[in-house]
Amino acid sequence: MKVQPRSEIGSAPAHLGINFKAAPSFEVALSDQAVLEGQDVVLRIRVKGEPKPIVHWLKNRHPIKYGRRISAIEEEDGSFCLHIRMVECSDAGYYACKAINEYGTKQCEAKLDVQGTLGSHRA
Repeated sequence: MKVQPRSEIGSAPAHLGINFKAAPSFEVALSDQAVLEGQDVVLRIRVKGEPKPIVHWLKNRHPIKYGRRISAIEEEDGSFCLHIRMVECSDAGYYACKAINEYGTKQCEAKLDVQGTLGSHRA
């Protein structure tokens, strides 16, 4: 970008390189959810920052173990999602998303409640 400062005395060309750097901040944070056992759930956030933050998912303060039922993706709109398929009672807990770049760290947290279905009770 080229800036041309002016005053009563005259003007002088100046070059201004605008390169904004920013710590992560959440545009959309996690929110508490309640689901029935066996349903799918998506935990979604949108974070901004420059440089682009790296996103880590945690459950009860421990890194998430990904597998066939649990996956994390970045969507085209810049959202980050944690997908849990066929939710089990053991999936209940506190989920956190931690966004990190060289200018800082930001975290949001939400509770996932899993309610058993009537057919899931064993005698």
